[in-house]
Order: sequence, then C-alpha cells, then structure tokens
Amino acid sequence: MPHSDLLLASLALASTDPIYLSDALKIAHELSKIESAIRDLTSSNSSSYKPFFIAASGALAGAISGYLSNFFHWKRTEKERKISDIIDQIDRLLDNLEKEAISYWLMNFSEDKSADLYSLEIQIKADLRLLTMYSKLLKLFLKKEKSINLHSALTEIISQLYDAITGGSFESIEHIASKPDAMKISSKFSSARQKLITIVATR
Repeated sequence: MPHSDLLLASLALASTDPIYLSDALKIAHELSKIESAIRDLTSSNSSSYKPFFIAASGALAGAISGYLSNFFHWKRTEKERKISDIIDQIDRLLDNLEKEAISYWLMNFSEDKSADLYSLEIQIKADLRLLTMYSKLLKLFLKKEKSINLHSALTEIISQLYDAITGGSFESIEHIASKPDAMKISSKFSSARQKLITIVATR
C-alpha cells in the first residue's frame, strides 16, 4: 500500500467516528514525513540502492497498515468500554436514587426521624447531580441520530425526576409522607430505565 494511501486510510478509519479524528491527523502528519524521507532517499541514491529502499518502503507500509488497524480497533474497544461504564453508573444511580426518593416520600417529618430525612435529602441531591453529570457525559459518546434523540428523552425524564423528587415539602420541617408522590416518582424511574435500555440497544 503506498504511503499516500495509508494517509487516506487513517483518515477514513477516523471518519467512522469523529472522536478519533485528532489521533488520525497526528498519524497522517507523521506518515507524510516518513513518505517524504523515503522519497528523498530513493531519489538521492544510486539506482543500485533503489530496490532496497523500495522493498523497505513496502515493508514499512505493511507494518504501518497493521499498526493503524490495531490502533483504531483499540480505540473503538476503549470507547465501548467507556460507554458501558457510564451506562452502568447511570443504572446504579437510578437504583440508589429510587430507593432514597421512595423512602423519603413515605416518611413523615418528626423529631426522631429528622436525622434520617436530612441524610436522605443529602444523598438525593448528590445522586441527582451525579446522574445529570453522567447523562451529559454519555451524550458525548453517542453518534447515531436515534440514540441522541433517545438521550434527549432521557434528559427530559431526569429533569422531571428532579422536579418530582425535590418538589413539594422536600427539605421542609413540615414534610409529610405522600404515597401518590412516591408512586409517581417510581413510574418516572421506570421510564428512565426504558430509555436507557433502548439507548444501549441502538447506540
């Protein structure tokens, strides 16, 4: 494979995912310098050495081609691992947050329960912040239009969850239990999980 073809190949591989473009451009730049150096060597040396440089050039092209293939395969694998980790974190946060929110909205404020309620309020706000952060991070790795649209729906559900969980008498000494609110919140969590599962299936 000519080196100019390798330059195009590296960019073509990257074009399948823009996240690799910076790496591909760096590789293409280095390959162009190698190609230029070999061209100078073959033009400046006697004809008896040209077969050697041509053979060396072919061997180098093969080695670089294999490296590029392995490099971008590793990049894609690494990206998939990161997406899986983010999705696992979102799923874990949804589980934790649902338990915390339902426990909170099934508990009346009283002097003996104030510490438990305060602890749940802290945990809920922390997990809501983390859920929002991981959701934004997930969007950076999605490229299919359908997945991005599903992510927008997930973001909207998370926003609704935030309003439902932290609304009403949240953080109030007049906080009262509300079974309807707890059921409504649980339903929102089910919707969020459904969107997350669909994103996993379509990404």
